[in-house]
Amino acid sequence: HSYLFENYDAENRDTSNYESKNGTLQNILETENVNSHSGYAYFQFNNLKNGEVYHKFDNLIEGRYYRFTSYVKTSTNTQVKMFARSNTSEDYITFSNVNSIINQELIFKATSKTMDIGFKFEENQAKDSYVIFDDYLLEEINREEISSIQTQDIKLFSSKYFLYISSILEIYCSSCFILNFSYSSFALSIACL
Repeated sequence: HSYLFENYDAENRDTSNYESKNGTLQNILETENVNSHSGYAYFQFNNLKNGEVYHKFDNLIEGRYYRFTSYVKTSTNTQVKMFARSNTSEDYITFSNVNSIINQELIFKATSKTMDIGFKFEENQAKDSYVIFDDYLLEEINREEISSIQTQDIKLFSSKYFLYISSILEIYCSSCFILNFSYSSFALSIACL
């Protein structure tokens, strides 16, 4: 289920329910969807020094998995972390130089009932660099392993490892499946099709 809060979406035209440090958060209205994903409003967070903006959730279930998604855009040469942080841990992904609005997602396991979930600038990012975000969404997901493939199961084909998976499970309408690839090698490149 989704964890919505008042003004999770920029359409309410204010910045309530977000906390920020070392930066300024604005709600901006536009006449065409240039920086917004849906509707015509978006949030823009301007960096002062190591700035961060987040919503504090206090209703998560420790040990459960969650997906944080948002449409984002950054200023040029700007690197931003999308994070989920408790007092004991932090999960994050990093994105940079996003010049048109795209969807980003972070999947994490809750380590506490209370967690800060949002965006922060990497160290040494320029003053007044910015991150734009719209359609901020947190939802609980069910994450269980349905299949595991070991190296010995993968065939060597034309000097490349290849594995074809055909319908390993029943697919249901409006279901979402996540594929995780874990690998280690000194000189391996991996391509997913």
